[in-house]
Amino acid sequence: MKPAFELLILAAVGALANKENCLSGQYTTSGECCQQCQPGEGVVTPCGDTQTECAPCLDSETFSQNFSHTDECQPCTICTGLLVMKTPCTDSNDATCTCKYGYYMNTLSQRCEPCTMCLEGHGMVFSCELDHDTFCEECEEGTYSDQESLRDPCIPCTSCDDSSVIHPCTPVTDAVCEDEEEEEEEEEEEEEEEAAVSFLSLLDLND
Repeated sequence: MKPAFELLILAAVGALANKENCLSGQYTTSGECCQQCQPGEGVVTPCGDTQTECAPCLDSETFSQNFSHTDECQPCTICTGLLVMKTPCTDSNDATCTCKYGYYMNTLSQRCEPCTMCLEGHGMVFSCELDHDTFCEECEEGTYSDQESLRDPCIPCTSCDDSSVIHPCTPVTDAVCEDEEEEEEEEEEEEEEEAAVSFLSLLDLND
Protein backbone atom coordinates (compact mmCIF):
# COMPACT_ATOMS: atom_id res chain seq x y z
CA MET A 1 0.00 0.00 0.00
CA LYS A 2 2.81 2.38 0.81
CA PRO A 3 4.42 2.36 -2.67
CA ALA A 4 1.03 2.91 -4.31
CA PHE A 5 0.33 5.84 -1.99
CA GLU A 6 3.71 7.38 -2.79
CA LEU A 7 3.06 7.03 -6.52
CA LEU A 8 -0.28 8.77 -6.06
CA ILE A 9 1.40 11.65 -4.22
CA LEU A 10 4.08 11.96 -6.92
CA ALA A 11 1.45 12.00 -9.65
CA ALA A 12 -0.49 14.73 -7.85
CA VAL A 13 2.68 16.81 -7.40
CA GLY A 14 3.56 16.35 -11.07
CA ALA A 15 0.10 17.44 -12.18
CA LEU A 16 0.30 20.51 -9.92
CA ALA A 17 3.74 21.39 -11.32
CA ASN A 18 2.44 21.10 -14.87
CA LYS A 19 -0.44 23.44 -14.02
CA GLU A 20 1.96 25.96 -12.50
CA ASN A 21 4.08 25.84 -15.69
CA CYS A 22 1.04 26.43 -17.91
CA LEU A 23 1.52 30.09 -18.91
CA SER A 24 -1.92 30.46 -20.46
CA GLY A 25 -3.69 29.05 -17.41
CA GLN A 26 -6.16 27.31 -19.74
CA TYR A 27 -6.38 23.69 -20.84
CA THR A 28 -7.88 21.66 -23.64
CA THR A 29 -10.71 19.29 -22.87
CA SER A 30 -8.10 16.56 -22.70
CA GLY A 31 -6.17 18.49 -20.01
CA GLU A 32 -3.32 19.76 -22.21
CA CYS A 33 -2.03 23.28 -21.48
CA CYS A 34 -3.26 25.73 -24.13
CA GLN A 35 -0.37 27.13 -26.14
CA GLN A 36 0.00 30.90 -26.58
CA CYS A 37 0.49 32.68 -29.88
CA GLN A 38 3.63 34.82 -29.78
CA PRO A 39 3.80 38.53 -30.75
CA GLY A 40 3.32 38.87 -34.50
CA GLU A 41 0.80 36.02 -34.52
CA GLY A 42 -2.94 35.87 -33.88
CA VAL A 43 -5.30 33.12 -32.82
CA VAL A 44 -7.10 31.43 -35.71
CA THR A 45 -8.66 28.58 -33.72
CA PRO A 46 -8.98 29.06 -29.96
CA CYS A 47 -7.95 26.36 -27.54
CA GLY A 48 -10.73 23.96 -26.55
CA ASP A 49 -11.33 20.56 -28.04
CA THR A 50 -8.06 21.06 -29.91
CA GLN A 51 -4.84 22.97 -29.30
CA THR A 52 -4.55 26.71 -30.08
CA GLU A 53 -3.93 27.42 -33.76
CA CYS A 54 -1.92 30.56 -34.64
CA ALA A 55 -1.26 32.42 -37.90
CA PRO A 56 1.13 35.31 -38.73
CA CYS A 57 -0.29 38.84 -38.75
CA LEU A 58 -0.09 40.80 -42.01
CA ASP A 59 2.68 43.40 -41.85
CA SER A 60 1.32 46.98 -42.20
CA GLU A 61 -2.26 45.66 -41.98
CA THR A 62 -2.68 43.73 -38.71
CA PHE A 63 -0.59 43.23 -35.58
CA SER A 64 -0.38 41.39 -32.26
CA GLN A 65 2.06 42.62 -29.62
CA ASN A 66 1.37 40.18 -26.74
CA PHE A 67 1.54 36.48 -26.01
CA SER A 68 -2.05 35.24 -26.03
CA HIS A 69 -4.16 32.10 -26.46
CA THR A 70 -7.33 34.11 -27.21
CA ASP A 71 -6.51 37.30 -29.17
CA GLU A 72 -6.70 37.56 -32.94
CA CYS A 73 -4.50 39.91 -34.99
CA GLN A 74 -5.80 43.47 -34.63
CA PRO A 75 -6.13 46.00 -37.48
CA CYS A 76 -3.39 48.64 -37.62
CA THR A 77 -4.23 52.20 -36.61
CA ILE A 78 -4.59 54.56 -39.60
CA CYS A 79 -3.41 58.15 -39.06
CA THR A 80 -5.94 60.55 -40.59
CA GLY A 81 -6.89 64.23 -40.49
CA LEU A 82 -4.40 66.26 -38.47
CA LEU A 83 -2.50 63.09 -37.50
CA VAL A 84 0.56 61.85 -39.37
CA MET A 85 2.43 58.58 -38.90
CA LYS A 86 5.28 58.64 -36.41
CA THR A 87 6.20 54.94 -36.56
CA PRO A 88 4.77 52.38 -39.02
CA CYS A 89 2.68 49.36 -38.13
CA THR A 90 4.53 46.03 -38.03
CA ASP A 91 3.26 42.52 -37.35
CA SER A 92 4.09 42.93 -33.64
CA ASN A 93 3.52 46.67 -33.04
CA ASP A 94 0.73 49.07 -33.93
CA ALA A 95 1.41 52.30 -35.82
CA THR A 96 1.83 55.45 -33.73
CA CYS A 97 0.49 58.83 -34.84
CA THR A 98 1.46 62.37 -33.99
CA CYS A 99 0.03 65.79 -34.80
CA LYS A 100 1.35 67.37 -37.98
CA TYR A 101 3.64 70.43 -37.88
CA GLY A 102 2.01 73.48 -36.34
CA TYR A 103 -0.21 71.40 -34.04
CA TYR A 104 0.18 69.68 -30.67
CA MET A 105 -1.75 66.96 -28.82
CA ASN A 106 -4.01 68.45 -26.15
CA THR A 107 -3.78 65.97 -23.27
CA LEU A 108 -7.26 66.89 -21.99
CA SER A 109 -9.22 66.69 -25.25
CA GLN A 110 -6.87 64.16 -26.91
CA ARG A 111 -7.17 66.22 -30.08
CA CYS A 112 -4.64 68.06 -32.22
CA GLU A 113 -4.81 71.78 -31.49
CA PRO A 114 -3.05 74.58 -33.43
CA CYS A 115 0.13 75.88 -31.81
CA THR A 116 -0.16 79.36 -30.31
CA MET A 117 1.67 82.12 -32.18
CA CYS A 118 3.64 84.53 -30.02
CA LEU A 119 2.28 88.02 -30.77
CA GLU A 120 4.34 91.13 -31.42
CA GLY A 121 6.02 92.22 -28.21
CA HIS A 122 6.22 88.59 -27.04
CA GLY A 123 8.89 85.95 -27.57
CA MET A 124 8.95 82.17 -27.52
CA VAL A 125 10.26 80.66 -24.27
CA PHE A 126 9.28 77.02 -24.93
CA SER A 127 8.47 75.96 -28.47
CA CYS A 128 5.34 74.03 -29.42
CA GLU A 129 6.10 70.30 -29.25
CA LEU A 130 4.18 67.06 -29.71
CA ASP A 131 2.62 67.15 -26.24
CA HIS A 132 2.45 70.84 -25.27
CA ASP A 133 1.63 74.26 -26.69
CA THR A 134 3.97 77.20 -27.26
CA PHE A 135 4.84 79.19 -24.15
CA CYS A 136 5.26 82.91 -24.86
CA GLU A 137 6.51 85.69 -22.61
CA GLU A 138 6.32 89.47 -22.91
CA CYS A 139 9.60 90.98 -24.03
CA GLU A 140 11.59 92.42 -21.15
CA GLU A 141 13.20 95.85 -21.19
CA GLY A 142 16.06 95.92 -23.67
CA THR A 143 14.49 93.28 -25.94
CA TYR A 144 11.80 93.32 -28.63
CA SER A 145 9.84 91.24 -31.14
CA ASP A 146 8.34 92.99 -34.15
CA GLN A 147 6.42 90.06 -35.68
CA GLU A 148 4.25 87.07 -34.80
CA SER A 149 6.23 83.85 -34.56
CA LEU A 150 6.05 80.23 -33.43
CA ARG A 151 9.73 79.88 -32.57
CA ASP A 152 11.47 83.28 -32.37
CA PRO A 153 12.43 84.59 -28.91
CA CYS A 154 12.68 88.26 -27.99
CA ILE A 155 15.93 89.69 -29.37
CA PRO A 156 18.21 92.34 -27.83
CA CYS A 157 17.63 95.93 -28.88
CA THR A 158 20.27 97.76 -30.90
CA SER A 159 22.60 99.73 -28.65
CA CYS A 160 23.08 103.41 -29.51
CA ASP A 161 26.09 103.96 -27.26
CA ASP A 162 28.12 106.08 -29.70
CA SER A 163 25.30 107.91 -31.43
CA SER A 164 22.06 109.64 -30.58
CA VAL A 165 18.77 107.74 -30.42
CA ILE A 166 16.19 108.70 -33.03
CA HIS A 167 13.59 106.22 -31.77
CA PRO A 168 13.98 104.28 -28.50
CA CYS A 169 13.52 100.51 -28.35
CA THR A 170 10.03 99.30 -27.42
CA PRO A 171 8.69 95.73 -26.95
CA VAL A 172 7.55 95.79 -30.61
CA THR A 173 10.24 97.92 -32.33
CA ASP A 174 14.02 98.07 -32.31
CA ALA A 175 15.91 101.23 -31.41
CA VAL A 176 16.84 103.53 -34.30
CA CYS A 177 20.22 105.21 -33.95
CA GLU A 178 21.53 108.23 -35.83
CA ASP A 179 24.68 107.30 -37.66
CA GLU A 180 27.80 109.36 -36.79
CA GLU A 181 28.66 109.82 -40.46
CA GLU A 182 25.17 111.17 -41.10
CA GLU A 183 25.62 113.57 -38.18
CA GLU A 184 28.92 114.81 -39.63
CA GLU A 185 27.37 115.22 -43.09
CA GLU A 186 24.47 117.18 -41.61
CA GLU A 187 26.90 119.40 -39.69
CA GLU A 188 28.94 120.01 -42.86
CA GLU A 189 25.77 120.89 -44.79
CA GLU A 190 24.74 123.32 -42.06
CA GLU A 191 28.20 124.92 -42.09
CA GLU A 192 28.09 125.24 -45.89
CA GLU A 193 24.63 126.82 -45.72
CA GLU A 194 25.80 129.27 -43.06
CA ALA A 195 28.87 130.14 -45.14
CA ALA A 196 26.71 130.71 -48.22
CA VAL A 197 24.34 132.96 -46.28
CA SER A 198 27.28 134.95 -44.91
CA PHE A 199 28.76 135.36 -48.40
CA LEU A 200 25.46 136.58 -49.83
CA SER A 201 25.11 139.01 -46.95
CA LEU A 202 28.55 140.46 -47.73
CA LEU A 203 27.61 140.89 -51.38
CA ASP A 204 24.47 142.75 -50.40
CA LEU A 205 26.49 145.08 -48.17
CA ASN A 206 28.98 145.84 -50.94
CA ASP A 207 26.15 146.76 -53.29
